[in-house]
Amino acid sequence: MPGPPPKDQSTRRRRNPPSRGEWTPIPSASDRPVPRIPTRPRGEGAWTVGTRRAWAGWWTDGSSLTWSAADFESVVMLAYLWQKVEDGNLRLASEVRLRMDGLGLSPKGKRDLRLRVIDESPAVVLEVVTTDRRAARRLALAEDAR
Repeated sequence: MPGPPPKDQSTRRRRNPPSRGEWTPIPSASDRPVPRIPTRPRGEGAWTVGTRRAWAGWWTDGSSLTWSAADFESVVMLAYLWQKVEDGNLRLASEVRLRMDGLGLSPKGKRDLRLRVIDESPAVVLEVVTTDRRAARRLALAEDAR
């Protein structure tokens, strides 16, 4: 849904509950063990390195903490689709994207499922370097105003 994220419940003017429910806070990463990727049927070969890496990434994402036992098969199906895209069937790339959205593995999917990532990492401050003296002065004035 486009637009700014909804306000916190305590600062809202209207007290009726949101139509799609409240936001669920999740950590940025999961520390539970990654389940073994199922073996592929005989004759299909082994999983590619990219699919194994994606499998591990999906299970270490914070949204995996919201999955139930029934979602395991959806993740397995996503792995099969991912494998086919890696094998060159690019027509399935949109299906992979849709399934990742449905599982909350993309930023859009997290928004759609109303999952809010709680960032535990410290903020990174970037220093701006410029050679323009006027721009440097504006930056200094802006920092002094803080």
